[in-house]
Amino acid sequence: MITGITLRHWKSHEQSELRFAKGANLFVGSMGSGKTSVVDAICFALFGTFPALKARRVRTSDLVSRLQTQPTSAEVELTFEQGGKNYRVVRRVTRQESSEAQVFCDGKLLEAQPQRACQSAHRLLAGA
Repeated sequence: MITGITLRHWKSHEQSELRFAKGANLFVGSMGSGKTSVVDAICFALFGTFPALKARRVRTSDLVSRLQTQPTSAEVELTFEQGGKNYRVVRRVTRQESSEAQVFCDGKLLEAQPQRACQSAHRLLAGA
């Protein structure tokens, strides 16, 4: 179960932290308020991509906020529980299109390579 997500300089989110409860969680807001950005961030954290990025309708550099501070990178941090353990996935992207990924289990680093982070997420979500 996904327990939370933190977005830093991600698209329209300068700094946003969301916590999820068991059951259905809804995103409510006006058009353009960042609801889809949250869903994209969840996909990106777990799989390193999301539909618009995979279809090349957006570039990795477009993920970095263009709001007031003009940051050079964006970060997505997703936490979830699986099999009685707490996991945290952290992904960073830069305007120069570079990326980093880390997967932690109960605070211990499991993976620090983007492609392997995707494989780890797939395994964890499948319950393996």
